[in-house]
Order: sequence, then structure tokens, then C-alpha cells
Amino acid sequence: MPDLRRLPLPPDGWTVRVAGGEGAPLVGSREILAGAFMHVSVHAILADAGIAQPWQGERAELDSEWVGRTEWTFRREIDVPTKEDGLHCALFIEVIDGPCEVLLGGISLGTHMSEHVPFDVRVPDALRGRRTMLELRFKAPASELLRWQAALGERPVNGDWLPFPFARSAACAFGWDWGPRVAGVGFHGARFDCWGMQRITGIAVAQRWNSDGTATVRVPAQGDVDRSRLVCVVREREGTQRGECDARGEAVIRPARLWNTWDRGGGDGAWWNAMVGVRDALGAFKPIATTRFAPRRIELDTSADAIGSRFTFRLNGAPICARGANLVPPPLGTRHDHDWLAEMQRYRDTGFNMVRVWGGGNYLPDAFYEACDALGILVWQDFMFACATYPEDEPFASLVAREAEHQVARLSRHPSLALWCGGNEDILAWWSWGWKDRLKPGQTWGLRYWTETLPAAVAAHDPGTPYWTESPYSGSMDLHPNDPDHGDRHTWDQGAKVEDYRKVLPRFSSEFGHQSPPCWPTIIEGCLDGARDPAVMSAAALVEALRLRQKAWGGDDAQYKPFLAARFAPAGDAREYVAQAQHVQARAMEVAMRWLRAGAPRSMGALIWQWNDVWAGHSWSLVDVAGRAKPAWHAVKRACAQRMLSI
Repeated sequence: MPDLRRLPLPPDGWTVRVAGGEGAPLVGSREILAGAFMHVSVHAILADAGIAQPWQGERAELDSEWVGRTEWTFRREIDVPTKEDGLHCALFIEVIDGPCEVLLGGISLGTHMSEHVPFDVRVPDALRGRRTMLELRFKAPASELLRWQAALGERPVNGDWLPFPFARSAACAFGWDWGPRVAGVGFHGARFDCWGMQRITGIAVAQRWNSDGTATVRVPAQGDVDRSRLVCVVREREGTQRGECDARGEAVIRPARLWNTWDRGGGDGAWWNAMVGVRDALGAFKPIATTRFAPRRIELDTSADAIGSRFTFRLNGAPICARGANLVPPPLGTRHDHDWLAEMQRYRDTGFNMVRVWGGGNYLPDAFYEACDALGILVWQDFMFACATYPEDEPFASLVAREAEHQVARLSRHPSLALWCGGNEDILAWWSWGWKDRLKPGQTWGLRYWTETLPAAVAAHDPGTPYWTESPYSGSMDLHPNDPDHGDRHTWDQGAKVEDYRKVLPRFSSEFGHQSPPCWPTIIEGCLDGARDPAVMSAAALVEALRLRQKAWGGDDAQYKPFLAARFAPAGDAREYVAQAQHVQARAMEVAMRWLRAGAPRSMGALIWQWNDVWAGHSWSLVDVAGRAKPAWHAVKRACAQRMLSI
């Protein structure tokens, strides 16, 4: 039977040094020994060594921006597996964040330019069984953006952020209106894969529902495989149904139970196993790899009605009134050791049944989607595009196509996946922010990705999950993307009072929010320099201390002053100022959530911007970076109660 051995590389023992760029005179030739980090990040290593900390103190971000303009080399001696470990061997790195060349024993195994696909390259036979040096040589990520921009032509991008469309990394790492400029440099999940005849790195599960109530399930295996020799079988975990796939890798099943979001746990008895294996000499099936999936029928109803066009999710035939929030990436380097089950249990306890993975960040680890599967939380999954115009030139067109194929196949087995969405506010920006006039004649801006590349990957690998072109979008390039009568809408134009949310009733609200500072203890822990005494701090002094963490348009004058003046006398001190600002956020989100829920069936979804935070700064989050719930979280929980009376 084919055998695969996965041999993880130790997370500790790495050394980091500057290889060039702006950090050379700051760090010199010093080699920094890294601790045992699950995600090996240069920012975590520098913070641990006391050199740079981009999250701590009033000038932390500015004093750390040089890190993204510096070239870095990670090195470690490793033992390359022998031929006894397997006839074939590959170096596999789940995530490489930043443009990087990988060398083993001085031999270049290739360069890597996308955080959103793994690095997976065969090890030369000459290195097998040797103890040698593994090197990851990172170019300066911020400098690389400018180099690609010069080569392919400048394109509009939101705000004063760096030209992040020229990297397939988290856009928000290069600066956003709620987070710092902390360009990623690091990696996660390094290992050797050794095998004999076949290596299965993953199993996709595609569902396609038939008119007679059956589902056609396709179970393709990924990896170095000879599909003509593989057999796939699907079987109920708590039942007797079993089906063997045909020559196309498909089996037809009639599920007795379906995964859902109204029963905690997704519904007892809904789970199946998908197994890939071979037959022995006697014809018996021998599994090589197994994954689990759950049948469910998810549809997006965008049909025309008397108002315009609907935007209603239907799960197993029943309409869903979606409640939830947008999720931004957790702080750099914590995605993979984050307790996702606890996080999403808290999310579910808020009264939420859908979460949007926003397109300016990352595709999240398997543990996140497994938590959503287990808790019955639907996932709106953006592809990683946000607030920009994107080059369709090479190598980016090929990088995007590979990313789409990999991520759709990886996540297709999760029943919680409710929507694939092309990205965030790219078409809106082209339409409304003057960008169509700023583009040069014939200059590409990403439209082919959202209308061709991405939907083709979904159709090929996950046909049972709907695809939506962008967010917001009204279903046609002939309609304004933010039309409240069609598709989904981002409501950032409600007016000068929190009660003005009641002036607009979209078909589905995929973004709306109100800014506030983090909780007072989080401000003390993460924002203030040691010279400040928070006990006697004035409101004006707090505004100044957080000035570099206020990145939203108009600053405090637009985000706070008119709302506070309408409700409160001027705050007597900093702590009272924070309480007032958080009260306004709580009031705004409760008004909006109640209004949108009461507007059903015209309004069938409300996803707040945003659930979480990346640092202790001004943002629209319900829960701050330290995990402390803001007053808005409690207000939203009330507004999302299972039963609510609204007049």
C-alpha cells in the first residue's frame, strides 16, 4: 500500500539575519536566534529580542516600518530524509509570507511569491540523507511592491497605503484604516513529505444536487497521484449508506440528514467519510487517506421581485436571515496557534449564524473552518482582493489562478462554506471612487479575475457552493454596486446620526459599523508610553496619544466629535472619553442590527464591520485585540436574541 511519511521541521533553532535593505545599519551582521514559534515571523523574533515591536507604544508602527523595507534570511541546519524514508521526497512549507527564495544545501529549490498557496518542491537526490543548511531568503516586501509597480504601471489603490496589489499577501499587512503597516516576513508548517508510489496531500469534496433529492459527490485527491489506480468511497459515519465512485470519481447519495445552522453541531448524523485508496490483490478496498464532509444544499436566491432583486441564502430549502460580522486576520503570527473553537463559540454565543472572511486578509487555517462546521456557522468566503485595482499581467495572473484552484479545492469539503465572493470593494472603487478615469487606456484592473478566473475555479472544484462576483455588488456591471434594491450593500453613508441607519434598508448588508477606541485596560497595556500617567490623563491627551492609531478618514473630527456632541457634555478625563465613544458605537450597532432584522424579508442579512482587531487602536471591532468585549458586543448580542420585538 502506498505510504506517506510527514516529517515536520523543528520550529526552533532558526537564526535570522539582515541580508540588505534599510535594516542593515540598524541590525548589522548580528544573527538573532529565534524561539520556538509555531509561525516563524520576523516581527515576533525582533520583538522577542527587544529590537522592534510594531504593536507596543505610541510610535511603535513608525519605528518598525523599516522591517518591511529590509531583506531577511532565515537559516537552520536540518537532516534531509534518507531513501529509507521514501523513494520520493519533497520540501513542503504550508505558508511563506513574503517574496522568498528557498535554498537547500546551497541549491535553489525555487522562488515563492504567494502567501496563499504552499511551497512544494522535490528534494534533489544528491541531498538525501545529508545534514545541510536550509535557507529562506526574503526580499524586502515593501520594496518589492514598488519594484513591481514600476515594472507593470501604477494603478489606483485606496488611501495612502502601499501598492499592495503587487503582492499575493494579506493586503492589510501593508496598512489599513484599522491596522498598522506590518509587512509580513515569515513562514509556517515546514516539513518533508516522503513517499513510495503515491502522495495524497488532500481530498476535495464537491457536491452537486440533483432534482430528485440526491446529491452527486465528487472526491478528487490532490498530490502526486496516479488517479487511474485510485478508488474513492463515501460512507455515512452513523448509518449504513455507502457508495463507490465511478470512473469519473463520482458517487450518487441520498442523505438521510443534512448539515444545518439551526442545530448546534450542524445536526447529528449528518457527517460522512470520503476515503481514497487502492484495491489489494484480492480486490478489497484499502484506504490511504480519509476526510469528512457533510451534505448540505446551499443556494443564493438573487431572483427579481417587485423591489429589485433578492439576496437570500437558502440552506436545505429554508431561507436564512443571516446575522454576523466580518472577520479580519488575527494579529500577525497567531493565526495557526489561535484557539479557533473558543473564538467561534463566543461568536456563536453572540447570536450570530454567519461570518464573512474579508478579502483584505488571509484564507484561514483548517481549524477555523472546522470550528464553523462544528458550531453551525455559515462562512461567507472572500477571495483575497480588496479596495484596489489589480494587475492581470504575469506572473500575477498565474499566481491568482493557482491560488483559486488550491483554496477552493482545500475548503470544498466544509459544509459551513456558504459563498465564494470575488473580493471586497474593488468594483465599487472602480465605479465610484474615480478610478476608471485614472486607469490608463487598456490597463488591466482585475475584472477578469472576478468574472472569469475565480468563478471557473469554483465551478470546477466546488459547484455546490454559490459564487458572487464582488462585495458590494448588484448583480450586473450596469447597476451601481451599492444599489440598496439589488444584491449586497456596504452602508457607510447612513448620515450624521446613529439613528440614520433607519433611512436605508438594503437587501443584504455585508458591511456597516461605527468606530470606537479599544477598552481602557487594553489602551493602557498596548498604546501608552511609560511617561504617561493614565490615572490623570485628559481626553485631549488621549486623543494625542492615539493620534498615530487613528487612520480612518477625517480622523477623530469625523469619527467621534459630531456623535459625542449630540449626546454628552465634554468628557472630564480620558477614561470617560473612551466610555462615551464606546457607548455611541453600542447604540449605533444595536439600532442598525434591530432595523435590519425587522426589515425581513426585504432585508435578509446583516454582517457588522467588524468582529475582531489586530492591535490596540481605533477600529470598528466588537471585541478588541486583547479579547475584551466592548459595550457594542453586549448591545449586538441583545439585538441578535432568538426572539426580538421591534416596533
